[in-house]
Amino acid sequence: MDKLFELNKKIGLCYQKINYIKLFNSSQEEKDSACRKERDEYIEFVNSDALNFKNIVEEKYNKVLSKIFNKYLICF
Repeated sequence: MDKLFELNKKIGLCYQKINYIKLFNSSQEEKDSACRKERDEYIEFVNSDALNFKNIVEEKYNKVLSKIFNKYLICF
């Protein structure tokens, strides 16, 4: 899920850099190509197996375990 949020943030940052007046007056092709790389990365990730239920649960489970292990390893 972290990767999804990261990719979403990249799209937002890309669109923040765009001059909207110039984009509004451009052709449909130019509008479609705006932030194309970022949008393609996002779409590829969403369509991958990374967001299936099993992988999301495993990712969260591993994060919790690593926090627990780090907490107790520091104590020793």
